This record gives sequence, structure tokens and C-alpha cells, in this order.
Amino acid sequence: MQQACTLTVLKKDPCMSLPAINYPKPSAQLAPYVEVLGPELAIRFLLHFGGSRLYFPERPNGKSIAEGVIGADNFGRLAKVLGARLTSRVPIGNRWLVAALAAQGKSIGEIARTVRATDVSVQKWLRYAEGRMKEGKPI
Repeated sequence: MQQACTLTVLKKDPCMSLPAINYPKPSAQLAPYVEVLGPELAIRFLLHFGGSRLYFPERPNGKSIAEGVIGADNFGRLAKVLGARLTSRVPIGNRWLVAALAAQGKSIGEIARTVRATDVSVQKWLRYAEGRMKEGKPI
């Protein structure tokens, strides 16, 4: 009996194999976010909250907008990794964001609109990221 092929996001499908995205290695400032949330959710989190101060309580209570974006479990794990600081400024991380969005196959124009930068800046950051990735260094 043959198994029907369906597109699934959360479960592995034996009929399809999507190529893995090779995300760039994050800098030390971004590493806790990427390690706890994973690259895709970290991108969403950084785009939402990069540059702002957030309160990371040890026990999330469901009142935070950030908790709504990444979920209570992830928010609690992030608080533990960051040391449950009273407030913490979330890094902007544009260089890593640009390289990560490019790894997802986004165009330069789409990346520029997403990170609110010019296409010239995006191209410059991508050249920088390419050099760092060749050397095996974080972005």
C-alpha cells in the first residue's frame, strides 16, 4: 500500500525532503536568542523586539507581548539563559538578520524592507557576512 504525500510543516514527511537552511553562526550577543528559540523564531523575535528593553521574569505570567510572540515556554527558557534580569535590551542584530533572511532565499529588496535599511546597506552586510562565513566566524 502506498502512502499519500502531503505537505507537512511540523511532522517529517517520508515523501518529501526539503533542503536544510544553512543559517549563519550568530554573534555572542545573539547566540542566546538563536539557541533557545531556533533561527526562524529568533528572526521573528528580533524583528519584533530588537532595540527595545524587555523584562524577563523567572516565571512568565502571560501578560507580555513578547511572551505572546514566542510562547510562555520559550520566554521562560530565554529568561533562564539571560539570567532573569530585571530588564534587558534586545540586540538589533541587523547583520545576522540580513544573512539569515538571505539564507531563507529572500531577495535584497525584501530584506531591505524587512530590516528597514537601504538595498546598499543590505548588500554591504551580505558581503561582510559572506567573508565571515567563509572564515567560520560568527556574524
